[in-house]
Amino acid sequence: MVEQIIVKSVEEALSRLSERKYIIYAGGTDLIVQNRTVSEAPIPFKNPVLYCANLKELKYVKEGDDYLYIGAMTTLSELLTYESVPKLLKEAIEQMASPAIRNIATLAGNLGNASPAGDSLVPLYTLNALIKCQSVKASRLIPIQDFFVGLKKTALTDSEMITEIIIPKNRFKSTMYRKVGTRKADALSKVSFAGAYSIVHDKICDFRISIGAVNVTVVRRFDIEAKLIGKTIEQAQKMKNQIISLYLSSIKPINDQRSNIEYRTQVTKNLISAFMDTLD
Repeated sequence: MVEQIIVKSVEEALSRLSERKYIIYAGGTDLIVQNRTVSEAPIPFKNPVLYCANLKELKYVKEGDDYLYIGAMTTLSELLTYESVPKLLKEAIEQMASPAIRNIATLAGNLGNASPAGDSLVPLYTLNALIKCQSVKASRLIPIQDFFVGLKKTALTDSEMITEIIIPKNRFKSTMYRKVGTRKADALSKVSFAGAYSIVHDKICDFRISIGAVNVTVVRRFDIEAKLIGKTIEQAQKMKNQIISLYLSSIKPINDQRSNIEYRTQVTKNLISAFMDTLD
């Protein structure tokens, strides 16, 4: 029998987490898949479950002057209804799983699962998202690239929970999201990609690329991006092969049931090339 605690407030959740280790549970769309058994018997969770999906105080999208604030228990379907949610993130959400899953799944759950193939991670990396983590004693903001510390590992401690995702407001000239999967819907990513750029006075002032499912964490290289800042479109296009080579040196794709190294490498190359061709 799985021990389950249904908390009624964030304060209670944090208090529980300060006492012992729990598995934080909202939609459970990743947890169920990871822990299911062939016999379909009750899920053999290793730790008691802390059910938080009903915490209304963490269900919101709030807009500030410079940031967008998303409560950790806001479902993916709910996010699609807000005009303020960035187009890049919405495009990823629309391709995540099925409508039924999106009705219960959350960004916080996708982050906590820490899969390098997590569909929301790639746009959140590109958008420079911040993850707010809280415990009884304190709260802290962690840049998304520091939140993931290894394969399926995060910087979250046992006494903390994600309470908010914060996204800086950006005005890009153009963005691009692509998910390559076995089929068009309800499929895990073989490779996922998000890019964004801005132009001021005919020169690139902002350039970002994030690539998922090709390393133990999402690949984003600030040093490569910096090489294009201040360049004209013509100069950037001449650098395309160099930029692609630098990114390919950063990826470490694997062979698994969904794809292989050669395919993921070629797809990554094609996506970077396609994105750079959109510069205008």
